[in-house]
Amino acid sequence: MVASNLAPGMITLHMLLAQVIVCMLIYAFLRANRSSMIAASSAALPRLAHGLLWLAVGITALQLLTGSQVREAVDIISKANNNENRHLWIDNLPFIFGFHRFLAYPTVVVNLALGIFILQHKGLAPSARRVAIAVIGLTVSTMAMGLSLDRLNVPAFAQPLHLWLASMILGGLFYLVFANHYATSSVSPATAMGESGKGTGETEAVANTV
Repeated sequence: MVASNLAPGMITLHMLLAQVIVCMLIYAFLRANRSSMIAASSAALPRLAHGLLWLAVGITALQLLTGSQVREAVDIISKANNNENRHLWIDNLPFIFGFHRFLAYPTVVVNLALGIFILQHKGLAPSARRVAIAVIGLTVSTMAMGLSLDRLNVPAFAQPLHLWLASMILGGLFYLVFANHYATSSVSPATAMGESGKGTGETEAVANTV
């Protein structure tokens, strides 16, 4: 990417590849700790919350993608203005910035709602609850960075922080996806058969009593 001199599309591609690596590392970590994750879980998320989780992953990934494209546009405008006149940069951004700003509102609502729901749900592993708290905090922080970019004429410190925080949110959401998957496996077939057999035995005992 450095050799390409930040050519259009390279920042977005670099961000996407980096996110894939992060998600692979999260999966490898949870896979290595699969047994402890299953043991610490008692119930997966309800179907509605499960759908909300995947919605959060999709909308956050889209927001990260459009944010990377906005960053590319900012770099082009910055170069054209010799890194001056920051107060004019927002007005010269393309349509993707308006879409990114509009999409921020449902993204914040979905991520906060998901985090709160997971905190109220007792079935996932304790680590998943801690990650949910982190997602809530990161969502609020990312929103604050986004507002500073929009209202404070694109301060230099906020640009990398905004993308970095959004990347961490997506990583946290992937952690929750895998944690929920292992919670689904927390009831083993043997346990389920045992419970079924127990229920059958109780039914037979009642029948014999009658």
